[in-house]
Amino acid sequence: VSVLRQMIAAPEALVADIALEAADAEDEDPRFREAVLVHEAIARQALEQPDAVAVRCGDDVLTYGELERSARRLARALAAQIGGAEPVVGVVIDRSPAMIVRLLAVLKAGAAFLPIDPALPAARIAEMTDGARVRLLLSSQRLRGRVRTAVPVLEMEDAEHSDMVLSDVLPTVLREQLAYLIYTSGSTGTPKAVAVEHGPLAMHCHATARQYGMAPGERELHFLAFGFDGAHERWMAPLVAGAEVVLRDDELWSAEQTLDAFRRHGITNAGFPPAYLMRLVEAARADAPPLRLLSFGGEAISRESFARVRDTFRARTLINGYGPTEAVVTPLAWVTDGQEDCRQAYAPIGRPVGSRHAYVLDGDLNPVPYGAIGELYIGGFGLARGYAHRAALTAERFLPDPFAPGARMYRTGDLVRQAADGNVEYVARRDHQVKIRGYRIEPGEIEARLRACPGVAEAAVLAVDSQLVAYVSGSADTLSLRRQLEETLPAYMVPAQIVPLDRLPVTANGKLDRRALPAPVFEAAEHVAPVGNVEAELVRIWQDVLGVARVGVTDNFFELGGDSILSIQAVSRARQAGLRFTPKDLFLHQTVRALAQVVTSAHATDEAMPTGEVPLLPVQREFFETAIPERHHWNQAV
Repeated sequence: VSVLRQMIAAPEALVADIALEAADAEDEDPRFREAVLVHEAIARQALEQPDAVAVRCGDDVLTYGELERSARRLARALAAQIGGAEPVVGVVIDRSPAMIVRLLAVLKAGAAFLPIDPALPAARIAEMTDGARVRLLLSSQRLRGRVRTAVPVLEMEDAEHSDMVLSDVLPTVLREQLAYLIYTSGSTGTPKAVAVEHGPLAMHCHATARQYGMAPGERELHFLAFGFDGAHERWMAPLVAGAEVVLRDDELWSAEQTLDAFRRHGITNAGFPPAYLMRLVEAARADAPPLRLLSFGGEAISRESFARVRDTFRARTLINGYGPTEAVVTPLAWVTDGQEDCRQAYAPIGRPVGSRHAYVLDGDLNPVPYGAIGELYIGGFGLARGYAHRAALTAERFLPDPFAPGARMYRTGDLVRQAADGNVEYVARRDHQVKIRGYRIEPGEIEARLRACPGVAEAAVLAVDSQLVAYVSGSADTLSLRRQLEETLPAYMVPAQIVPLDRLPVTANGKLDRRALPAPVFEAAEHVAPVGNVEAELVRIWQDVLGVARVGVTDNFFELGGDSILSIQAVSRARQAGLRFTPKDLFLHQTVRALAQVVTSAHATDEAMPTGEVPLLPVQREFFETAIPERHHWNQAV
């Protein structure tokens, strides 16, 4: 009816200008546009409850009063050393309460923080600091030697004991000033820094705190890596609401360690990537600790996986968060009360959070009807400023909002559909961008790095079964290529396998034919058989976890397709078999032969594990004694 009315009113109009449906911006919630800035809200909490715990990591604890005093003193030292408009401070990442002090101090000083992981290759760190025009690096004495850069360094300990005369007055911070920069992968081979202002950040954190039910007495387990923008939401939102943040340490915890932390610290809220969350489900079984709220995001979660998470943890609220960094962390979220079923193949990505709205548009930027597939555009107040020092790219992705004069909207590149209840459902990517274990990756960046390597004529990168696989042609040695990538890319962007080809397949019109690329085989060329029971058991576990038909004791776990999530699964399987080692052991000893030495020495001092057969329960025995045709599984429901 709407189309017919438009045709009658303007018979000369182009078909492309006729919208199938009017744009709906009613989801926008304007209440949070004037939200108190993050560092100011945390300062208010310090006045109201100075002795309440703000941040905890193991035995290291900071109260709100201590956090505010430390951050304020460091901010004064920072302000004395940096000047100019919107200076950028690189913050070297570790997982400690001092990390939160450093980040908070940068916000108070009127600067923008750029998180820098000291484990990144030196070339990558240099690329980030140069591209973001970092003025100063904020570190600690413990981390100083791990980052080599020409940027001046201020150590937190030196600032705390400095004799310099510091002003008691900190700069006035405006909503339009930059709060942080976060790097994301770039399709041209160059990573891009997303620039986020204080106003949209404050709006998002207060809206999220309200949506998550954050309040004094709540305890949030902080698990995500600080290179994610989502990791900053998960310390800012609890602290602006007066809750407690419990940090995991630098080691990637096994599922058992995480479940133990739930119990020891009385965790009420936690969030994880779906892949890790499923490891928790496997480890928890019927003894999951109670949580008030459990959230997940970064990757699609299937209907079956969602049901297992819901039934295992029995949390009162479950949230599936969605969001590109350019739309400030999680602009959309699906919130369910823990009783609801997921009716689609994958959990919905939900509705806009705070002062935002979602448009599902066709190629002519016209809204599509409910149930039709279109591209997701995000509008409203909660958008990043753009890409730092990349005006052309900013203009390409941040477009004028045709439904709100003077406003902008961000083109996500995600194909979605909107259900009649208003929830948005994810369908696919418009381009080749992929997510691996929650990291957003442009294969084009890895391809560009490979093409820059001597001896590489062509390169293509695909995601295959949650692993990155590179295909190359030319004379380059694959081992040499891997080493060159490891020197310039984060570990999660280095392909699990590099497949050499005489030439890459092309379509009839000369374009790369990605469908014709051969499936990778995660298997070592040379097989060395295990010796002894420990090596034999580890080989069996690796074959099972990696889905590889044959594993030798000199094969590398990660070159066979392993990753951090699968390493946790290997730890759990080994524990069931009476073998003890940690995910860190597997990262340090990446072959069966090397790992067996650690397992043997650790196992020798371990308490005896119960082994042997267990009698069937009566109901199980009856099942096996009953003549059931084509018996293939056992199912018990309550």
